[in-house]
Amino acid sequence: MKVVWVARKADLQPGSEGESSAVASVRYRAIIPARELSSRGHQAQVIGLDRKCFDSVRDQISAADRVVFLKNYFDPECAEQLLQEMRARGVKTLFDLSDDRLQEEYGSHLQHMIERVDAIVAASPTLQEIVMRHARKDSVVVGDPFEGPMGEPRWSPQGPRLKALWFGHPTNLESLYEALPSLLQAGKSKPIDLRILTERVDGIERACKELNSRHRHALSMRFAEWSIAETWNSLAATDFVIIPSRPDDRRLLAKSPNRIIESLWAGRFVVAHPIPSYMEFGQWAWIGEDLAEGIVWMAKHGSLLAARVRAAQEYIAATYSPQRIASEWERAFEKA
Repeated sequence: MKVVWVARKADLQPGSEGESSAVASVRYRAIIPARELSSRGHQAQVIGLDRKCFDSVRDQISAADRVVFLKNYFDPECAEQLLQEMRARGVKTLFDLSDDRLQEEYGSHLQHMIERVDAIVAASPTLQEIVMRHARKDSVVVGDPFEGPMGEPRWSPQGPRLKALWFGHPTNLESLYEALPSLLQAGKSKPIDLRILTERVDGIERACKELNSRHRHALSMRFAEWSIAETWNSLAATDFVIIPSRPDDRRLLAKSPNRIIESLWAGRFVVAHPIPSYMEFGQWAWIGEDLAEGIVWMAKHGSLLAARVRAAQEYIAATYSPQRIASEWERAFEKA
């Protein structure tokens, strides 16, 4: 089968092993599945689209058996036009929905793609429910594969302070800032050094400095600029990962569990707010409303943590490997 994923051209960078991307959803939902499907004998590739290369992309993918469109919030009309032309040529099309922005400024783009493709792929069961509720259309759930090296499960804090890691897109920083009172509360029992791994944004280093000047005795914060390599380095160096959320943020509630998967796969215990996709990992991570309670529990039950993380890794290897996710994509292609 010849399969092509269409991503925004600016989101792709050539690498020594083919296309790469700084955008997590492009890696999880296109590059990694395409690589695995190619190893199975499919002709699978990821192509970048913009106005300048529209004609060449159209010609390249016209003979494809399946074309998967990723979201494009920067030039939605370009993606919608290509979809329309592919449908006119009889090419089977799919739209991959990785977050819930149906009621935001990009909602019309998402709605147009959902209405016009042959099949919809959702990144989580919650997104599948949202598609049915808003568009009255069924979809297929395909998860995100794990990425990065499998780490040795470890709980062995060194010194008087715990090392915590938060990593994510700057759009999710608000959820971290709202969780700081919980971290300060937990830090009264055992001080915490929090590493914030994200893209550089205005004011983030100043915010760290201001908090440190007042609360270093319980909580300190340090910014590190995000890269794929730095993600694995930071996970290897931390004692645990914190994943706060906001109960009123629809986008976060519909997210896939990729951050909790990455953290556990790297061998680190996770303390997280409850969103639907995280509940699957409730027996291995601490998931609850009060993050301070979770951190205190974790610090008191250190002897249990490595075994829990190891069991989580076994589950992730069976459920979220690139091989398993590629099989899910094959089933999605069959339904298109």
